[in-house]
Amino acid sequence: MQKPSKDLLPRFVLIESSIFTDNRITSTEKLLYSYICLLTNNKKLCCFATNKYFAQIFNLKPRQIQNCLSNLKKYNYIIIRNENNKRFINTTLNHFLDKREMINDSIEDIANFEEILSYNYLEENE
Repeated sequence: MQKPSKDLLPRFVLIESSIFTDNRITSTEKLLYSYICLLTNNKKLCCFATNKYFAQIFNLKPRQIQNCLSNLKKYNYIIIRNENNKRFINTTLNHFLDKREMINDSIEDIANFEEILSYNYLEENE
């Protein structure tokens, strides 16, 4: 699998904060989960990437990726299923259940954050 064109990938991904505070999974697993979420931004809401592809992205060995995926599966962050010799990875957290609400909330949060930054910048430079 080739690296997707940067034009085809979204520029960011929304992740529930609970994954970042879960000490049962490593930082690499958290990043891998984030990348899976990035790749699931398609009509089928699933990821088709191979361990070899992930290994290239993260500069790891495919076996290390397999271990990371196993741990994410163990703690119910992902579901892995195989159909017709093709692997599908789905996320289990509900961040896809109502993407519109999350996106609207995030846009509002970003706007509020930008307003705070602008205010602090103006205040410091007056």
